[in-house]
Amino acid sequence: MARYLLHVNYMFINRSGKIQKAITLISLALVSLVFTLTISGCENKRNAKGNDSTSGNTLYPPPLTGESIRQIVASSMGDSSQLRDATLAGEGTEKTVDVGVDRPANIEDGSVEATMAVLNQKIMPVLFEYPEVSRITITMFGVKQGVMSDAVAVKTSVNRASASEIDWSFFGPMTMSSMVTEYYIDPGILLNSSAGSDGSTGMYH
Repeated sequence: MARYLLHVNYMFINRSGKIQKAITLISLALVSLVFTLTISGCENKRNAKGNDSTSGNTLYPPPLTGESIRQIVASSMGDSSQLRDATLAGEGTEKTVDVGVDRPANIEDGSVEATMAVLNQKIMPVLFEYPEVSRITITMFGVKQGVMSDAVAVKTSVNRASASEIDWSFFGPMTMSSMVTEYYIDPGILLNSSAGSDGSTGMYH
């Protein structure tokens, strides 16, 4: 009987030892997992901070290039079938953008200013997000409806100082000439536009 009790006690102690060992291994595994997750979390935070706008990496869009400017303008316009060209000139923070478009064949004189206003609204706010852009000029070619030419129908030019004061939600054919830095419209188009039914009051200077 005593021998039997000793045997049972030994089995209990042996089994308890195995359980204790298993508990120890589980505890070590949990500690290791927590440590790994903590290190991973810190690394993610460092990466997030590095990509945050406050780090300076994403505060501004990537610099403009001569190759990218046309693509950006075309994307801003939506329908770029009338786009002649978009060029970038200058250095540093004094870069200028020149955009040339053809007058759509279906646009009458009375709608030239309205069409130009829409182009300005689509293109200029996007390009002025680039801090190196100091001035943007948009020129529409084609004085006679349906006739392609190099004659200037209407032209707008805006520098960064003027752009900072423009509320683009109020930018339209009746306010465009007073909001932009420089404005020109062909006298013949202006005459027909002023005499039209759209109430345009554009001026050239």
